Amino acid sequence: MKIRNKITLIFTLLAGSVLLVIMVFIYIFSDRYTDYEFYQRLSERANIIAGIHFEKDEVSSEMYAEIQEKYLHKLSEEKETIIPTDSMKRLINNQHIPRNFSPSFLVEILSKKHARFRTGKIYHVGILYFDNQGNFVVIVSAKNRYGQAQLNNLLHVLLIAFFIGMIVIYFIGRLYAGKVLQPMAAITEKAKDISAHNLHLRLDATDNKDEISELAVTFNHMLDRLETAFQLQSNFVNNASHELRNPLTAILGEAEVSLQQERSADDYKKALQIIEKESERLDSLITSLLKLAQAGNTREEVTNMPVRIDELLVELVHEWENTNPDNQIRLDMSRLPEESGWLSVRGDESLLWAAFSNIIGNACKFSNNKEVVVGITGKAGSVTVSVKDQGVGIAEAELQNIAEPFYRGTNARSFEGFGIGLSLAHRIIKLHGGTLTISSVLQKGTEVTVSFPTKV
Repeated sequence: MKIRNKITLIFTLLAGSVLLVIMVFIYIFSDRYTDYEFYQRLSERANIIAGIHFEKDEVSSEMYAEIQEKYLHKLSEEKETIIPTDSMKRLINNQHIPRNFSPSFLVEILSKKHARFRTGKIYHVGILYFDNQGNFVVIVSAKNRYGQAQLNNLLHVLLIAFFIGMIVIYFIGRLYAGKVLQPMAAITEKAKDISAHNLHLRLDATDNKDEISELAVTFNHMLDRLETAFQLQSNFVNNASHELRNPLTAILGEAEVSLQQERSADDYKKALQIIEKESERLDSLITSLLKLAQAGNTREEVTNMPVRIDELLVELVHEWENTNPDNQIRLDMSRLPEESGWLSVRGDESLLWAAFSNIIGNACKFSNNKEVVVGITGKAGSVTVSVKDQGVGIAEAELQNIAEPFYRGTNARSFEGFGIGLSLAHRIIKLHGGTLTISSVLQKGTEVTVSFPTKV
C-alpha cells in the first residue's frame, strides 16, 4: 500500500472516529434530554390532573370544561391512577400492587413525594397530593411517541451526516496527503534521473527543516560520498593501469628487442636484469594492490586477535635494520605505560605489520636515511605510536590528499614508489578503529601519529 493511501486511510479512520464519538454523544444527550423533558411534562400533568380532580367541586362547570379542553389533551396511551395513601400502604403491605407498578416506585412516592420510572416505552410519574379530603397518590403513565419520533429522526440525520462526512473526510484526506507527499514525489522523480553517469546532480532541499527536507539533505550527502567514491575508484583504476603498464611495457619492450637478432651473452644478461628489475617492481605493485584491497574489508572480516603493539614494532624495527642497514631507526620506549594490557590492540597482525612497515619505510625513504624516531605511549583505553622523520616534508595544501591511492607530493616524485603505502596504512588503521594524523613542515620533516583503542 502506498504511503498516500495509508495516510488517507489513517486520517479517514481517525476523523471518522472523532465524528462518530461526537454524534453518539449528541444522540445520548438528546435521548436523556427527551426523557427529562417528558418526565417534566408528566409531572405537570399529574399536578394539573390532581388539581382539577380534587378541586372540581370548587369551580364552575364551564371553567372545568375550559381547563379540560386547554390542558388535558390525551397523550399517547395515557392513563391516570389516583390512590389514597392509606389504601396505598395497605396494598404495598399485602403485595397487591395496582397495574404492576414497582413497589420501590410507590414507596419512593410516599417517602419523597415524587418519583419516576420507566417500563419499556411507558413513562410513569407519581406525586403525593395533599387535599382537604386527605392525601392521595397521583400517577400518570404515557408513551413519549412524539419524543421517540424526534429521536428516530435525529438518528437518521446523524447516520446520513456520518456517511456523507466520511466521504468528504476521505477526499479531503486524499487531497491533503497528496499535498504533503508532493515534495516526496518530486524527490522520487529527481532521484530516478541520477545514475553513475551524472552523480553531480542533487535533490532540491528546502529550508523548511521538516523530515522531507532532512531526507533530501541526507540523500545529497550520500550522493556526495558516492561521487567522491566513484571519482576515487576511477582515479585508482586509471593510476593502477598506468603503474602496471609501465613495468609491463618495459618487460615486453626489452624482450622484443632482445629477440630481434642474435646478441652476446652480456647483452642477454643485461636484458634479463632489466626484466628482473621490472618484474620485481610489478610484483611489489601487485602485492601492494592486494593488501590495499584486503584493507577495504569490513571489521567483521578481519582477524580479531590481541596484538601487542610494542612487540610488533620491536620486531619490525629489527627487520628493517637487518634488511636496510643504512636506515637509522631509533625506537623510543621511555614512555611505555605501567600496564602492559594498555599496549594490546585487537586486530590482524599481518595488516598492522604492513601499515607500520609502510609508515616507517616512508619516513626512512623521504629523510634520506636520517634518524627516524618511533615512539610508543599508552594509557587506559588507547595506545599511540608516533613516527617522526627529518625528511623533505609535505606541503600544507597537499596534506588533505596525501592518503589517497597513487597520490604523491610534488617534492616526492623524485623518490621511488607508487603512492600506495600511506593510503594502505590509513585504511588498515581505520579498519582497526584507529586514527592517523599527519603534521609536516617542508624541508624539516614529518610526524605521523597513530592511535588505537585498546582492550585490557
